[in-house]
Amino acid sequence: MRIVDHQTRNHLITLFDSRNIHFICVEIDDIPSYAKELIESIKNTSWIDKLDVIGKLAYTETTLETIDKLISIFSYSEEDPISANFGEYLISMTAGSSLEELLSHEILPLSELWKEKISGNPGFDFHTITPQKHISFGEAKYSAIRNTYKAAIEQIVSFINQKKGNRDLPHLRIIADKEAVDNYMNGYKCYCAAFSLKNVRSFDAIIESIISLVEFEKIIHDGNEVFIIGIKICRP
Repeated sequence: MRIVDHQTRNHLITLFDSRNIHFICVEIDDIPSYAKELIESIKNTSWIDKLDVIGKLAYTETTLETIDKLISIFSYSEEDPISANFGEYLISMTAGSSLEELLSHEILPLSELWKEKISGNPGFDFHTITPQKHISFGEAKYSAIRNTYKAAIEQIVSFINQKKGNRDLPHLRIIADKEAVDNYMNGYKCYCAAFSLKNVRSFDAIIESIISLVEFEKIIHDGNEVFIIGIKICRP
């Protein structure tokens, strides 16, 4: 994983309120090696050990079942590195790693590791916690043939309208920092749209396209900070 570009823009909401918007471009090559790294990351269940007794009982079985499924998908990806299933997980986990490396976010376990469904989780794909202790709700979209920024942004808006963040809260109060959950209850939260990118050279043009989207304006007004991450997956 290599961070190619990072641009920060300030969007004025009112004379007394503004939002930081981060545009991040990432490139990934050597997919088989990277898949092995992701498998090791998924297999790390140390976060469960930090939970209380109820948390351990609630998440151990779901997590172990999901780990087995994800390892199967990621192992298969070494021969088919841009398959649809692997692609979306790759976007989610790379986005989290990028925010950790670049902006010192704390990465929470991948959503499918703690939600009830073994696959196809019913809400946001990934979560991080910012240094300001704000929960960032992330959505990942992948396509082998097109840029998927509009789909990711539209999905976030849909989730905002459906109050999906509230539905994640019973889980987040167990696995996330209490201060971050308290901040969410007081209206402080962030959003991250992560998407597959066909060409890193088109990233500046994509930024301008994103800024012009009506849906993007909705995200800016609902979140305290917004992270847009384009990820180019290089073919072997």
